[in-house]
Amino acid sequence: GASCVAVVALLGLARHRREELPLGLGVRSTTREELHLLPLPSCAMFTITGEQCGSGPGPEAASEAIIKPNKDTRDFRHIVLPNKLQAMLISDPGTNKAAVALDCRVGHFSDPKAVPGLAHFCEHMLFLGTEKYPKEGEYKEFLHRHGGRSNAYTAQEHTNYKFDVAADHLEPAMDRFADFFKRPLFTESATEREMNAVDSENKMKLQDDSRRFYQLFKNNTNPLHPMSKFGSGNLQTLLHTPQEDGVDVRAHLLDFHSDYYSANNMRVCVVGKESLEELEMMVTDKFSDVPCKDIPVPSWDAGVFDGVALPQEVIIRPVKETRSISMIFPIPWGSTTYWRSKPGGYWSMLLGHEGEGSIMELVKSKGWVNSLSAGASYGASDFSSFSVFMGLTEQGMSHVDELVEMVFAYVRIVREGGAQEWVFRERQRIAETHFLLRPKGDGYSQTSTIANNMQYYPPEYVLAGPTTYHDWDPEKVMEFGSHLTPENLLLYVTNPDLTEAEDNERWYNTPYTKREISVDRVAAWSSPRKWPEFHLHDPNPFVPDNLDLVPLPDTVPSHPIEAEPLSSWGRLCRLWHRQDNTFFEPRVVLCADFVSDVMRKRGITAHVLSYLWVDMVDDDLAKPTYDASCAGFGYSFRRLPRGAELQVVGYTNKLVAFIETVVQSILKDYSDSEDRFQVLKERYRRVLGNTSQDRPVTHASREADTVLTNENFAFAAQLETLEGLELPDLLAFVEEFFESLHLRTFVHGNIVETDAVSLVDITLMQSLLGPVVRGSVFPPSQDGLHPSPRARIELPVATTVPGPIYRRQRMRLPLGTECLVSCAIPSPEDQNNALVMYFQIGQSDTYRDVALDVLGAIMSPIFFQKLRTEQQLGYLVACGPSQEYYATGYKFAVQSNVAHPHVVRQRVLEFLESFHTYLQDLSTADVARTVQSMAQKWSEPEKQLVEQASRDWGEINSEHYFWERKEKVVQRLLSVTKAEVLALYEAYFMDQAPGTVRACLSVFSHSHRYPIDATKPLDVQVRNMVCLGPGIDLQEVTDAQEYKRSLNLFKAWVPPPTMAAEGR
Repeated sequence: GASCVAVVALLGLARHRREELPLGLGVRSTTREELHLLPLPSCAMFTITGEQCGSGPGPEAASEAIIKPNKDTRDFRHIVLPNKLQAMLISDPGTNKAAVALDCRVGHFSDPKAVPGLAHFCEHMLFLGTEKYPKEGEYKEFLHRHGGRSNAYTAQEHTNYKFDVAADHLEPAMDRFADFFKRPLFTESATEREMNAVDSENKMKLQDDSRRFYQLFKNNTNPLHPMSKFGSGNLQTLLHTPQEDGVDVRAHLLDFHSDYYSANNMRVCVVGKESLEELEMMVTDKFSDVPCKDIPVPSWDAGVFDGVALPQEVIIRPVKETRSISMIFPIPWGSTTYWRSKPGGYWSMLLGHEGEGSIMELVKSKGWVNSLSAGASYGASDFSSFSVFMGLTEQGMSHVDELVEMVFAYVRIVREGGAQEWVFRERQRIAETHFLLRPKGDGYSQTSTIANNMQYYPPEYVLAGPTTYHDWDPEKVMEFGSHLTPENLLLYVTNPDLTEAEDNERWYNTPYTKREISVDRVAAWSSPRKWPEFHLHDPNPFVPDNLDLVPLPDTVPSHPIEAEPLSSWGRLCRLWHRQDNTFFEPRVVLCADFVSDVMRKRGITAHVLSYLWVDMVDDDLAKPTYDASCAGFGYSFRRLPRGAELQVVGYTNKLVAFIETVVQSILKDYSDSEDRFQVLKERYRRVLGNTSQDRPVTHASREADTVLTNENFAFAAQLETLEGLELPDLLAFVEEFFESLHLRTFVHGNIVETDAVSLVDITLMQSLLGPVVRGSVFPPSQDGLHPSPRARIELPVATTVPGPIYRRQRMRLPLGTECLVSCAIPSPEDQNNALVMYFQIGQSDTYRDVALDVLGAIMSPIFFQKLRTEQQLGYLVACGPSQEYYATGYKFAVQSNVAHPHVVRQRVLEFLESFHTYLQDLSTADVARTVQSMAQKWSEPEKQLVEQASRDWGEINSEHYFWERKEKVVQRLLSVTKAEVLALYEAYFMDQAPGTVRACLSVFSHSHRYPIDATKPLDVQVRNMVCLGPGIDLQEVTDAQEYKRSLNLFKAWVPPPTMAAEGR
């Protein structure tokens, strides 16, 4: 759909029905005329922080009013240091995590011609030591040990670095970070090694269709414009070609950092618990000596599409089986040039709409299109583009020209109707309401975004500028539309059936055919036919017009309380309720767990049919929930091993109508939906087939889960089952699903308990217990609904007794054994191998698992440093605890394009030996610091309503109801000692403790470069390499299902944790 402003709900999207509703929760459409009269949110809605900087030595005096949501109580200040570096300071006294980001206005557009990928390489190199902190990996290790993390990215015109850390450690972390931009070492040894990391990152994405499409688009731009460059870099561009040409890459690297990393082009954002004055002193101290060279922002004289023959069509053969068309229109101004009016947003809203009269409604009804989106596409500071994307069915591939014609027909309707202010005002109102209610956000991601925004927006608009609308500019709207023409079209068609491509793209080897679009096709699209189904949508009835909060009782429980069910519910439903007294949002979250015994009884058939059912429901709701999704409502309906789960979020005063529409589609009789069933079955078949193109480490993890889980259905088996299923099978499954149903529900937010009971009764229970009505659900007609009852199984409520909830279980690996599994990577073009090693710890035990988390926090950065940074085994290197299905393990994962997976296993085992020594030498104070940082991280409160609801819902789903879990985990964390961590490591990883409980699973994913050796058993192949210990037995697993029959299971459920050490 359109890139409309939508709330990121627990998972989803959304919609509505009925007039006679309690709680004042009806839906009424606002007329186009009323949209002009409604009071619009303005700056008065937003909290303005105007902090006056001191005029003493240091930063320039600054007085900036930062526009921010009312819910954001933090203090902001914008300063400019003497070296012209700009910083946004955010004081958040209640935070447990501090965060810093720096955005430098240089990216791969500035790569020298001789060394493509140099900007990206420079980004990598800054992490590998500075004059003040020369030890490689010290920065990441410091962050990880203090509850932090870091990342960076290189874009076209930016390089962005960020980290977060426990709030008490902001100053030393910032000192390490700031030194990147002052005195990086760029050592020769690190330079050579890190080229391999860049190459591994590039190879990891060679089979990524989105990356391939992006590079092909770049290659088809003006070669004199930097958009045409290859920005990722690889060993060829960073090592081999420069060597052949006599180019000194390290000298270029030093020059690049010297030439472009200048304080005047840097923007910093900091979030900390300190006061603004303290943050200002800290930032001034750390960043004032970053060199300022007064370098102008890089710019280019050449136009990005100068000399490019338009219109043009490019047909691409993708890696995965996907079919699509992308209509891309170049726009001759920068992406943020008209940020106050956002004329592209007007066209995005209309062309991307999915409701009545839209392009999507018509093309979906014909069975040609599965998805449609419209909005900003590729762009930079000097150009932008607008794209209409359609995901096609197989049938749709035969109608590409007609689909393109339909888009131009709709463009003509919009153009002939002129710029209509009500469309802008509606979008403006939705955006500003969403901004008003936005939580303060996570510092780690927000600092990165703000630092980047500071490059384009005035300081007061760094939060509001990218998403809110300010100026109605009808002339600019129409000028934008004047570029949406056949003559200005770049048409990209993705077709897996392209057999004879004319060319292959240089960097990703993407097969494609490029051709000019004929005069006849342009003429047909310039004078498109008229489709009577097309018309502009009506005003959105879900735009919130009442944001009142319900009164709070004298005492509000600190956790969910089970409500008394209505007698009419029988034993069918349980309900928990919690009224929000923390976030004060005018929204409600509803979660419903549909538990059905059919999932256990019908195995893989239920697994596949439940996916099809969920897809049918989502497909049915796409149109009726579209307006609501744009207005800030959301839903998620997903299948689970025990049944299905519904999650809904929305504004209180229009929630009932929305939930009822969602529930109607869940209960709908789909017997007349044969066409849509076949379309969705084809899509499911394609999804299953495309898993063969997943990353090798994903294949290895999937194979590990197959061995470790009692019910884990291989994709090949799912595909075989799918082929034998038709619509009658689905209809029978749904009826059977509801025959053995039990519901668990949770309502949280701006709602009292009695209304929560009414909400569940009206939207769920009355529909389940009575005849289902399905009629004109959206929008309701003036004289009410026209229900059309359908037959449905009547639930025997009085006798429905909820049984034990079906849960998947982990297998018990035999103690003293390493199980070995090999799998071949299906894609012959993928050059990567992978290893996943899973060390079994045991049945979930929160007391022990907290100590394992501490071990993971210590081990993870060291593992990354040794295998990724020093040994350069691959780009994806990670380890950490794994807690699923009430069983605990510890997983190591490495994806490598340079080593045989057996060699990777050997390196992991060697690491385990060396890490034992590291752990023994670690001081108790170091462990205590790690523990303290983790405790601070655990103590961080939820930042928004849906986060708190998600945590409470997790306790209900687990049947633990352990509401004080966070507090108890923090208490347990603070008791963890070095001796305990060392004993845990030796028991499960080193075979050195009395009565050891060691067991392990190793899964090898083999590329065609290192194929599986079928000439001798796998255990023989690895026996002569480093083994886990003298008493470890190597067992090859060739048939996972057969092997699992010989294993016992961990329990499917464990009681709530006691968090006590007795008997341990």
